[in-house]
Amino acid sequence: MVQENGCLFYVEETCLSPHTMNYYIKGPDNLFEVFGYITSIISIAGINTATGTKIGKNVVKFKDGTLITFVSPDM
Repeated sequence: MVQENGCLFYVEETCLSPHTMNYYIKGPDNLFEVFGYITSIISIAGINTATGTKIGKNVVKFKDGTLITFVSPDM
């Protein structure tokens, strides 16, 4: 999918249990790429209570070759 700002955006659900999504974003003029995955783990702790955790590795790659790697923050 191409966004209005020129970014290409792809996302795919690759696993249902645990719920995992892989994604890839490419900026206009190849200025940057962002890619990685996010896995969400949700536990029901009671009638009105749930806890969740997100895990995943994410990478930002700039046109000059600089790489930034980060993990998804907790929910």
